[in-house]
Amino acid sequence: MSEVLRPGRSWLWLKLVASLAAVVLVSSLLTVVLVRLSLASGMRTMLARADGAQAAELAGAAERFIDQGGTIQEFSRLIGAVPRGVMFMRNWPEHRAGMMGPGRIPGAAVPPRGQPAFTHLAIADAAGVVLFHTMEGPAALTLSQLRPQRGWPVRSGGQVQAYIFVGSMLDPMLGPWQAEFLRQVGRSTVLAAALGLLVALALGSILFLNIMSPLRALAAAAAQVAAGNLAVRLPTDRSDELGALSAGFNGMTRSLAEADAGKRRLVVDAAHELRTPVGLMQTRLELMLDGVYPVSREHLAALHGNVLLMGHLIHDLQELSAVEGGRLRLELAPLAIGELLAGLVEDFRPQATDRRLELSLVLPDYGLPILRADRARLAQVFNNLLANALIACAEGGRIELRAAVAPAGDRLDVLCVDDGVGIAPEERERIFERFYRLDSSRNRRSGGSGLGLAISRELVRLHGGSLTAEANPAGRGSLLRVSLPLSAPGGSA
Repeated sequence: MSEVLRPGRSWLWLKLVASLAAVVLVSSLLTVVLVRLSLASGMRTMLARADGAQAAELAGAAERFIDQGGTIQEFSRLIGAVPRGVMFMRNWPEHRAGMMGPGRIPGAAVPPRGQPAFTHLAIADAAGVVLFHTMEGPAALTLSQLRPQRGWPVRSGGQVQAYIFVGSMLDPMLGPWQAEFLRQVGRSTVLAAALGLLVALALGSILFLNIMSPLRALAAAAAQVAAGNLAVRLPTDRSDELGALSAGFNGMTRSLAEADAGKRRLVVDAAHELRTPVGLMQTRLELMLDGVYPVSREHLAALHGNVLLMGHLIHDLQELSAVEGGRLRLELAPLAIGELLAGLVEDFRPQATDRRLELSLVLPDYGLPILRADRARLAQVFNNLLANALIACAEGGRIELRAAVAPAGDRLDVLCVDDGVGIAPEERERIFERFYRLDSSRNRRSGGSGLGLAISRELVRLHGGSLTAEANPAGRGSLLRVSLPLSAPGGSA
């Protein structure tokens, strides 16, 4: 394996790390904001419930005070005289010290140690006019009218006598200790987010390096391929998408190497095939120029034969290149395959008769379906198969062309069977290579270019079929099978 080049900079790695940092940072900021908002909302809800409970307790004490003959104004004055720390919590019965009667507040109790006193308390009459409050600072200077619907009503005799406001009913802002708690939670959340960002960057960097390593190798290998090194390969020890990418790259370079080798072989084989007729022509012409050979019809006919051979070779090369390059377009039309085969057999019958060969066509009694195919190209394929069979058979031999629908009913099989020299198992695939001949001496007594079967296989593939060489059940000779897909039946041939 060629040495893998290393890119100088890791821009993609930096972009991935920066993207991860941005995502984690935004997520952390959103988490901090959402946690703070959620905690603030939860604390306001908790305070509102607690303030409502205290307002209800105090309203109950006021209602009992009024029911005993007092007024809300007197209750407000008594509230103002209560020392700091006195609460009205019905759920502290063991601390209750209240007495019934004027001058005392029913239910008054001293809270346990550590319980905060009222710092935000106001009492307003039924119209919302403030009678009493414990507010301090700028808020106390402007506190004269409150909205009754925000307070807790004090009822007596079926009518609302006053409203009591506690804590958040007066000031929706959180207190100092609640604000300090939120600040501490915010600092802790920011610290946790920062630690999470560092951990994510560390783990992400390791992960991205693991991803970048094969990508760098791929980039370096691609550069080598661009420079002409088709032997470069990538490791395929990964089982993920990057491993599949490496395997695909290796397959691509392998195909490119095979194509390049095929191109080189084609050039060498074409030069070899052209060398013989060109050499013969050069020799004959030199002898004719030197007066050794007369310029006779016989010698000119030999030269003409070599020209025809070269023209045939060049035509086959052009046709094979067009087929393999996808430039050849089939002219598809309904085709009666039985009539086509019968006509070809009759065309070859004179040659078979001259060589005392038996040539026959075997078609099923039920007839053959109509194919949708290019008549000229299929005729070229079967023409090449029959010509090769004539060459392979000795005098007195037999050639048979059979056609029938495959048992599965989806394809038509045409077999060209002869009892000639046959094809060895190891050569049944090689005969479809360019310029390959069964005759190891590569003689050209037949005048063939060595491209006929290669062209025929590509033409059959264009029709969606296959051309293969198989063992002859008779034990000798050769069998070539052309398998074509069936179109919708349109009649019989």
